[in-house]
Amino acid sequence: MTNSPTTRSTAKRISIINHKGGVGKTTLTFNIATQLAFMGKRVLLVDADPQCSLTAYVIDGEVLDDLLDHSDDKDGATLWSAVKPIIEATGNLREIEPIDLSEGRLAPSFQRSPYVYVGGTFRRGAK
Repeated sequence: MTNSPTTRSTAKRISIINHKGGVGKTTLTFNIATQLAFMGKRVLLVDADPQCSLTAYVIDGEVLDDLLDHSDDKDGATLWSAVKPIIEATGNLREIEPIDLSEGRLAPSFQRSPYVYVGGTFRRGAK
């Protein structure tokens, strides 16, 4: 058996951390992600906060409610759904798909943003 080095992605990672609540971590994260996306960068937001505030910034409330209502299901699609088998010692980490920001899934507040999501990129102005 040969040991080969693991190839890591060259993606840049940004973490916003502060133990105090109410200091703007979620707002800052959202605004940085929006600007990077507007600049044509591919952005992956991971919301590990149980309050799901970052997720609520981006996707529609009904979509968020549905995701949370089914996070314990076998086919759940949340971060909790992915790690639950490990936490409960019933299996391995589950792979979950990123949430597609297609029409009808964006939060109303995000839809009113001066930036719009069109064809996989953010653009300034109307659709």
